[in-house]
Amino acid sequence: MRTSCYADDLVIFQIKAPGVCDFLRLAARVLVMQKSFRLGSTSFVYPADLVTNARRLAGRVDDIELVLFEAENFGSNFPTRDTLAALNKIADENALTFTVHLPRDMNLHDEQACDQNRRAIDATRGLYPYAYIAHLDGRALMRDTSAARVARWRAEAGRALAQVIAWVGDAARVCVENVEA
Repeated sequence: MRTSCYADDLVIFQIKAPGVCDFLRLAARVLVMQKSFRLGSTSFVYPADLVTNARRLAGRVDDIELVLFEAENFGSNFPTRDTLAALNKIADENALTFTVHLPRDMNLHDEQACDQNRRAIDATRGLYPYAYIAHLDGRALMRDTSAARVARWRAEAGRALAQVIAWVGDAARVCVENVEA
């Protein structure tokens, strides 16, 4: 199967490997933005959906952190194929990248959290995000900071991080953000 990659409605190259265009599209977006810093924002600046926020933020920021959720009482904002197509179009037109904030803290003892995070990665793979942002569950350290507990947490957090990296497929595209005090 031959895939064509376009820039300004011109075929810039043709390749036989599906999926490579997504990577090259991201690389082109990032190359356009080579500067001393990049400005980013979350996807919930305006009280609207992901696409509306991306349209309104395009041209104002270099990266949008897609804050994803899935909750029984509120539903899900995991992107559909139509949403992915719209976000990719906005990104291509504005040299914009996306990062994906995973919906739950990573805790290998919480199967539902792991499942939601894996599905969030799968749902956004078509955007070829600049990075995925994960939280390692540090609540246990809020109650017990003994050397033994810290050592156990480090081991568990390392295994959880390894799982996220395996799902993403590239350690360089995984960021860890923790907010525990």
